[in-house]
Formats: sequence, structure tokens, C-alpha cells
Amino acid sequence: MKKTVIAAFLLIIAVVLCGCGKTEPVIPDPPVTSDPIENPDYSDSEDGNTDDNSDSTIPLNATDSPYNRDTEPFEVEYPEVSENGDMQFAPIEENMLVLTAQSLLGVPFADGGSTPDTGFDNSGFIHYVLSQNGYVNCPRGLYEQSVMGNHVDSIADLRSGDLVFFSDSGDKAQFGGIYIGGGIMISCRMPGESVSEIDITSSYYRTAYFTAVRVI
Repeated sequence: MKKTVIAAFLLIIAVVLCGCGKTEPVIPDPPVTSDPIENPDYSDSEDGNTDDNSDSTIPLNATDSPYNRDTEPFEVEYPEVSENGDMQFAPIEENMLVLTAQSLLGVPFADGGSTPDTGFDNSGFIHYVLSQNGYVNCPRGLYEQSVMGNHVDSIADLRSGDLVFFSDSGDKAQFGGIYIGGGIMISCRMPGESVSEIDITSSYYRTAYFTAVRVI
């Protein structure tokens, strides 16, 4: 009995001594940074979608326009205009082209015609006038006639004997004639007409002016 009590007492002492030798593990503190990372804010997105569909475009102010409003507009050269509103043209100058064109006044229009006997179509009249004055290589087609010779920039720069062409579409020459000066051209324009003097100072002709070429 005495030995049992002593053994139990020793066992208790051993358990106490073992428990006193244990140490708690040390858990390090989390590192502290000077700039903590903020979690993204999903408070406005119930389904976790983070796409930003808002319009973030900032409208330009007037001063941010890429166009410089202080830039001078392009200068457009207009013909001189008299006090009564008519454009100023050089007077009629007699030359062989002008005299030949005037001699054909009254010849009727004829589709495909190119002589006084058969009548003229528009390009046929121009071809005949030039061929009678040594321009043996003058083309028969209206387009080819509109690109021969030296280009005349403005209707106000026309001189007697120039070939002048007009267009409603602005894409190509549609009819033309021999300019004789004073704002007048001689042309055989269309069926039902004849070779006539035509005043090209009206607003229609100023708008429809396509090109002109100088051959003399």
C-alpha cells in the first residue's frame, strides 16, 4: 500500500515537471508596408462584373479644336465685276479662229456633222474651225479637245480664240465653243439650234464653266 502511494506521487511530480518545460510557439506579426494595397471596390457590382461601361469621354472645349479658327481662308480669284454687276472681259479681237467661227453663224445642228454642208454637232463645229486654220491634228472628240493646248484657269482669263467648255455635272466637258471675246462664244450646242453667238456672262455659265484651252 505504501509503495503504491509513493509511485503515484512520483508520477504526479513527473507530469508536472514535463508540463513546465513546454513553450508556446511564436507567431510572427504580419509585415507592415507604408503603402497598403487597397482592395478593388465591387460595391456597385452585384454579380462581380468589373467592366466600366460609364462614358468617360471628356468633351473638347472650343479652344481645344484641331482647327485653327484664326487661319486665313483660301483666297479665291474672281473675275473683276463692274458697277452694274457684269464681269469684265477683254474685247473681241479678230483672229482667224474668230473670223472662221463667225462665218459659220446660222449653220444648223446635225448629229455627227462636221462640215457646213452637212451641219455640225458640238465637237464637229470646233473641229472644223480649227482644221480650217491649220490645226490638222485637232481631235474630233469633245474630251480630247478640252485637254489640248494650254489650260486657262479662270473664265475671266479667256482670250479671243480660246476653246471654252462647260459642264452641268462638273465631271467632264459636256459642250463647248470658240470664245471670241467680250463674254461671247460661238457654239453649235444641241439639236434644234444652229451655230450661234452665246453670252457666257450669265450666272448659269459662270457656274457651269468647266475648263478652257488656249491654242493660239
